Amino acid sequence: MEEKKTTPLRQRMIEDMNIRGLCEKTQKAHIRNVKHFASFLGRSPDTATPEDLRSYQLKMTEEGVTASTFNVCTISLWFFFGVTCDYRIKSGDRQKVMRLATPEFIRRFLIHVLPDGFHRIRHYGLLASSARKANITKIRALLCVQQPDRVATPEPKTEIAPLTLREPCPSCGRPMRIVEIFRRGQIPMSRAPPRELAA
Repeated sequence: MEEKKTTPLRQRMIEDMNIRGLCEKTQKAHIRNVKHFASFLGRSPDTATPEDLRSYQLKMTEEGVTASTFNVCTISLWFFFGVTCDYRIKSGDRQKVMRLATPEFIRRFLIHVLPDGFHRIRHYGLLASSARKANITKIRALLCVQQPDRVATPEPKTEIAPLTLREPCPSCGRPMRIVEIFRRGQIPMSRAPPRELAA
């Protein structure tokens, strides 16, 4: 991809895209998006701060750009900052300790708390079955919480009440009849007929 007026930064981005085998159409889109970002900034895009990126994304949202255009611009900027500018940690120690004040830590933690009605699927390994008891014991020790006393409570005996279906069939309106009763986890012995043959 050749440009008449090429800055060293743009030339480096073009070289990075050529190394990764990006097609010419993708390269033009990346350069166009970074150029648009630079015109928004009014200065070289490699001097942008996270707040500048946020302002640019807000501007795109206010202009009403489509989700696909927004994503393409974001990918172009990710390539520019992540590959061409290489803003990753340069030293061998890639993990750094971040010290936060208690209110800031709680604020960041609560960002990940789900509102009512939502279910969290992942448990981040703390309650994994292989180490659950050890982890819970360690958590209680760190929180200075005593293990609750277990009081053996007899399980209430549940009587199986006869099942009566008073609701009519949603398809035909006639009263339904019991074909089979099975417990949770039990495989039914009968199978419902295909919908065409059920009537």
